[in-house]
Amino acid sequence: MRRILCLSLLSLAAATAAQASVVDVVGDKVSVERVVVDGGIYQSTPLSSQIIAAGGSVFNHDATFAFSGDTLTIGFASAYPYLKTLFDGYKLTDETKSFAGTFKGASTTLANFCECRVTTAGKNLFVNLGGLTPLTTDTVVLKLVPLPAVPEPETYAMMLAGLGLVAGIARRRSKAVIA
Repeated sequence: MRRILCLSLLSLAAATAAQASVVDVVGDKVSVERVVVDGGIYQSTPLSSQIIAAGGSVFNHDATFAFSGDTLTIGFASAYPYLKTLFDGYKLTDETKSFAGTFKGASTTLANFCECRVTTAGKNLFVNLGGLTPLTTDTVVLKLVPLPAVPEPETYAMMLAGLGLVAGIARRRSKAVIA
């Protein structure tokens, strides 16, 4: 019985893990906008868009965005002081599909930059640099991490049915041993 129970739990774990996958933006069309939100006023300036190549792609502006597989490296072309507003930074949009994860693991040389300044929402990635003054030597490296898989309700129903079946068999066996 323990063997059956262990096998059913392992199969559930394997099914859940199979739903998570490596994510990247290779082949996707990505666009970059400069965004400032100040006093409730949203200002957006489209900068460029391109299809991300397998070897990586670079967007060159006052900040450079280099995509390579599941990694995004942000560099800075000038020591531009970003405004201390609600939001002053960049919006990157994956026009092909939604970002299938979130950007984590900020390794950076930019003072006061943290992962809390990076947000993904569907097809959009927001990088808020408000109040920062990056130097040309500063970089921010982010990795696109897949979202954890959430089992479907059917998976839970099958698991509960299996556990009920195992419990019924165990109860039947215990009655047979007593008699």
